[in-house]
Amino acid sequence: RKRNKKNYTMWGNFTWTKKTGNSTNYLNQKILAKGLYHHANGATYYSLYDTKGNWLGYINADATK
Repeated sequence: RKRNKKNYTMWGNFTWTKKTGNSTNYLNQKILAKGLYHHANGATYYSLYDTKGNWLGYINADATK
């Protein structure tokens, strides 16, 4: 997936602990989504990794294309 929207929060867990940075840090970069979660709040989240396999966090699917 590629980032296509700025300023979406990257989450460290589903108790809403923010990760450092946000979607702007990865704008137009290739990121691997290894997990898909349908949260009780109705949103879908991806578990994202960089090209080296480092976990980046969870992000709302609306921030990607």
